Formats: sequence, structure tokens, C-alpha cells
Amino acid sequence: MKKKAKNKMKRWSESDLNWLMANYKRFTYKEIARKVGRTELAIKDITIKKGWAKPKPKWREDEIHVLKDIYGRISFGDLSKKLGKSKNSITSKARRLGIVKIR
Repeated sequence: MKKKAKNKMKRWSESDLNWLMANYKRFTYKEIARKVGRTELAIKDITIKKGWAKPKPKWREDEIHVLKDIYGRISFGDLSKKLGKSKNSITSKARRLGIVKIR
């Protein structure tokens, strides 16, 4: 059973922020969330808000168009280079758009 975060909507203390700033690169968001009793989303949000981490770039319309046109026709490596996205990002987006590989 998952342990729920105890600090729902609780303000970040100065000591929590100092610890997070010193450790956010050493641990995954999931590990930090467990250690400090907050959600992964809360960790992601505060690190982005403080400027320590960058938000994931959104898909542009031209990238979606390219994905729809050539998904399954070239290798993931080539598609990844062309779009500047990871294989996981590409497959997730294709799945959400209902795009299937052409065999």
C-alpha cells in the first residue's frame, strides 16, 4: 500500500527548501517525495518554480505533424534525433494520439 503524502497544501519551510535544493539532483522525484512526505508532483512543481529544474518541453504542432507522418516508417533512433524527443516521449505521444506503426 502506498504511503500518502502528509503535507497536502502545506507551505514549504526554509529548511525543507534548503534540503531540497541540496539534494534534488541526487535523488529521483519519487525518492524525494517518500523522504519528505510530499507528492512527486509537489517536488516537480517546487523545483520548477524555484528555477532549479526546467519543465518538460511541450509538443509543438509541427512536431506532432512529423510524428503522424513518419511514425513507424523510420527507426526510433532516427525519429528521436529528428524530433529531439526520447523514445518514451515519442511512444507515449503516439499512443495518446492513436497513432500505430505501419508494418
